[in-house]
Amino acid sequence: MADKYIFINDALNEAIVTYVKGKKKIHSKEYNSFLSCVIRMLVIIYGEENILKSYSTKDFKLFDNTLTKFGYSI
Repeated sequence: MADKYIFINDALNEAIVTYVKGKKKIHSKEYNSFLSCVIRMLVIIYGEENILKSYSTKDFKLFDNTLTKFGYSI
């Protein structure tokens, strides 16, 4: 358990993992869960590339820059 990687916080980490696992099963309960839907909305707004790239490369700065690219403050 100590080696488990957490990206930013538990909820965001679980949301991204659930989204990635359920992406190929769009009618599954997991893909349509609240946490997965949060990531799906971020993907619609900001694009999948930077959201998933920031997770896979553990790049917090890229994630922050992605969320603030339309002028929103951190």
